[in-house]
Amino acid sequence: MLLWLFVAAARAQAPAMQVAAGGGYSLSLHTDGTLWTWGNNTLGQSGNGQAGDYQFSPVQTGVGAVWQSVGAGQTHTVAIRQDGTLWAWSANNIGQLGDGTTTNRLAPVQIGTATTWQSLSAGTGYTVAVRTDGTLWAWGNNGSAGKLGYPDIFEQPQQVLPNSTLATAAARLAGARFMVYPTVLAAGQVLHYQLHSRTAAGAELAVYSLAGRLLATQRLAAGAGTVPVGALPAGWYLARVRTADGSTTTSRFLVR
Repeated sequence: MLLWLFVAAARAQAPAMQVAAGGGYSLSLHTDGTLWTWGNNTLGQSGNGQAGDYQFSPVQTGVGAVWQSVGAGQTHTVAIRQDGTLWAWSANNIGQLGDGTTTNRLAPVQIGTATTWQSLSAGTGYTVAVRTDGTLWAWGNNGSAGKLGYPDIFEQPQQVLPNSTLATAAARLAGARFMVYPTVLAAGQVLHYQLHSRTAAGAELAVYSLAGRLLATQRLAAGAGTVPVGALPAGWYLARVRTADGSTTTSRFLVR
């Protein structure tokens, strides 16, 4: 209930499409592309350029930016903008931000120059992400369990699965139960999806306008498939998957 109240207060006129929770702080991403943060800010988790005790109400992160997805680790945050660029902020003591340093960042900094980041997930001191070509990347602390797929610590993204497609294994490692690509389509193109086999039974995809109007539905099969959306008018849309257990995952895409 408390999380819902914070999300509603953050951006009442724009529905939340994704939430993420780190160590004592939370974030909400909204359909207008704004990102809001609250809670522990001792390491600059709010991303507003300042570190302090706690943010007791949501503050906007990266004012003016249009965000597409976000992931929260224990003390760091990573996010992808609408243009496919990757950004990170807060704790960086073991290279978990991926900017080539171990310097904490109080505001979002761009990681590399690539514009093809698709999805991501953050853990305790490490980050993994997938690009639109299906390659999997990881950085930060590998620990003793080999969770990043390479030895030691890396302070910049390292490719883990060279030349892979959007395989189920890559999607699982990146924490994505459901992925759609590309996120920008020309008229007549189809939307591709990748769905984990363990969540596929009874899964259904629904396409909505940003105003919440249902436009199309389709039953999904495990693995990869396509959804014909190229006939939609130009604009932003939401692709929402509901599985048999009632859980939902939402992604946003643009038809030009």
